[in-house]
Amino acid sequence: MRTPPLKTYIPIALSSILALGGVSSCANNTQIVADKSAEAAPAAPSAKVAVKRVSTKAVEPTSKTISSYERALDIAAGATLISNSAVSRQDWNLAVNRWQEAIGLLKTVPGWSRDRANAQKKLSQYQSYLADAKLKAAPPPAKVCSGDTNPQFFSVPIKGRVGGTPVVEVNFNDQQKFEMIFDTGASHTLITRSIAATLGLPPVGSAKIRIANGSVVVLPIALVKSNEIDGRVKRDIPVAVAPPAMQIGLLGQDFYKGYDVIIKENIIEFHRQNSAANKKAVKPKPCLVDTTPQFFSAPIKTRKMGIPVVEVTFNDKQKFPMIFDTGATKTLITQPMAAKLKLQRLGTTEATIADGSVAKFDVALVKSNKIANRIKRDVLVSVAPAGMDVGLLGQDFYEGYNITIKENVIEFRRQ
Repeated sequence: MRTPPLKTYIPIALSSILALGGVSSCANNTQIVADKSAEAAPAAPSAKVAVKRVSTKAVEPTSKTISSYERALDIAAGATLISNSAVSRQDWNLAVNRWQEAIGLLKTVPGWSRDRANAQKKLSQYQSYLADAKLKAAPPPAKVCSGDTNPQFFSVPIKGRVGGTPVVEVNFNDQQKFEMIFDTGASHTLITRSIAATLGLPPVGSAKIRIANGSVVVLPIALVKSNEIDGRVKRDIPVAVAPPAMQIGLLGQDFYKGYDVIIKENIIEFHRQNSAANKKAVKPKPCLVDTTPQFFSAPIKTRKMGIPVVEVTFNDKQKFPMIFDTGATKTLITQPMAAKLKLQRLGTTEATIADGSVAKFDVALVKSNKIANRIKRDVLVSVAPAGMDVGLLGQDFYEGYNITIKENVIEFRRQ
């Protein structure tokens, strides 16, 4: 009489086990059925297998994870194309954005992904490319009115070619641009006569220049106050002035000394060399400009054969005695003075001296001359022959002033 209820119960218990997949709330029922019927015993292993399959599916990579890595590779390929063809800071800014996006995607690849190792290698590589792109996208350094500017990187587009040699555009004296041949064989910058005339550059001397065919020619020397390309500024550059037949100038190595050069199809890149980069940065000094006070004076320190000797400050750092000779039109310094001031020889010039003869002198540039609060900036001076122990202060310093020479002082009043 008790058998039918048992048969009715077994299917119900099995049905519960199959429906719930071995959930703990039915565990007691499963054990009871296993004890009372051998037919129900296989159900338990089936439930355990089902649990293992669920656990395996939980750690499988998703399609989203895989696509993040592949998407990073696609974006990096675009960044590489932009970098290879970039000619402006806007181009490099676009490359920066692409590298940043690719790096962000690589960082989302989890540790268990099969792409994790490759993603880490790419991450280091892309970060290096990003740093390079940021360097080239950085704005040029602020211009200062004195001293050179030496950015870590600058570039110039190639405007054309002459006989296969690149032609670039150079800004002279912060006022006008001229096309120049970028000839790595030219040690010094050479400008045309038309450039010299346009900029109003007088010859300050002459120099012997070796030209391409190996011969040596004598060319006039002029002084350019500044050359500039993309934030790189070189000041006070002596340049040779070419013969009339030359229609385009040469940009010399004197402009980009200290830089490694990469010439591409459409652009030339300049990377500052390590030796130049490691030099201690020099803080720009306040800009020196000409001052023209209404009145200034200079004490007479002594006299040389009755002619007053005054003290003049050169380059805002060193004082020298100078003969105040009203017959000297240009300032003349001694060779020891030139050596102490570390003046660069620009060329040579000829001048008539006191006895009426013509003598040849070296020419150099003095950053500033100063007496009291009168300052004269960028003064071209002649360097006297050996044996002269005191320089001459020329009229070029006090031009525009009336002079009163007293016993112990010289007074200057602006006209």
